[in-house]
Amino acid sequence: MSTQPFIGAKVRDASLRGLGEALKALPAELASKRGGPLSRALGQAANVIRDDARERAPVGEGTLRENVKQKRDPNPQDVTERRVVYVGKKAWWWRFPEFGTEKQAAQPFMRPAFEAKKESALARFIEHLKRGIENAARRAAKLGWRGGR
Repeated sequence: MSTQPFIGAKVRDASLRGLGEALKALPAELASKRGGPLSRALGQAANVIRDDARERAPVGEGTLRENVKQKRDPNPQDVTERRVVYVGKKAWWWRFPEFGTEKQAAQPFMRPAFEAKKESALARFIEHLKRGIENAARRAAKLGWRGGR
């Protein structure tokens, strides 16, 4: 039904601010069609939360577990790049166990996954971003790029 992000988080670490703009300054030859190092690092971080949400989804809900996904937001609006963890259309009823109903107690799995894994997701993001930047720098050196556009 909806592929809107269920959980949103913004990085407030001053050391990471401006990173997206710095990565955009890299030459086009170094950015991949899949979004470059920033997108790949965000994808790895989102996978941490996605995998935990799948594990936390109520037992016996195979369709629900299979439909917890992550994707690149094609229109990130106020940020350079965004990944979302969401539940796909085939499990449209995910809200019932997540929030509960009048007759069913809540069995949340999305919010607890985010809360439990946000630190390890950030660590994975930093690890993969660092590796991606190092790879881009090596490619830039091979191309003779010295900065700017």
